[in-house]
Amino acid sequence: MATGDDFEERELHPVLSATLVAAEEWFTTADGRLAPQVEPGVLEARVSASRLPRAIALVQEVIGQSERRGMAVSAVDRGRQHRPGIAIGRDDVVTPLRIEELRDRVTLSDDELEEYLRKSLRWFLREEELRQRGWVPRASGRLRLHLVARHDPQPGSVWGWRSSFSDQEGKSLEDKLGLVVDELEARSASGWSPAQPRR
Repeated sequence: MATGDDFEERELHPVLSATLVAAEEWFTTADGRLAPQVEPGVLEARVSASRLPRAIALVQEVIGQSERRGMAVSAVDRGRQHRPGIAIGRDDVVTPLRIEELRDRVTLSDDELEEYLRKSLRWFLREEELRQRGWVPRASGRLRLHLVARHDPQPGSVWGWRSSFSDQEGKSLEDKLGLVVDELEARSASGWSPAQPRR
């Protein structure tokens, strides 16, 4: 499996190469994560710049495993439950996916709080509330891969469809990629698609 440090752009699926090019224009929000300007054919990766190589490598592995099972990657337009981006599936039954970096609450000194307020969007949180609260959200380094949520019953399962897979203590997201691909394959077999592949 490729890691964020050892993949080369020539090995990447075209949608991930397009994501790296697009990410050069994305700005960083006050929580330390990139603000993806998503479009069809570009992965929504709401992660810090330092975690982007790992996020790309994870999705590259999901794509590779999916393709080996006969699925394909599609560009998708905005839908009712998802932003534009990429989806994986077969026979036009595709599931949009995105990746994000989880956040932790970080207590700040007065100087750090002033710096945070200088960088943050003021409309997002009122300054007096932030000063009273005394903490801010910051990118944690842990990643979560999201599939569009489904609320219909999953055949043969009492738990329903799984829509997120995260880094956890003792079990990294890399260890769960087979489960992600299993879920994508089950969704493709269900015959119901929340998105239409772009032609």
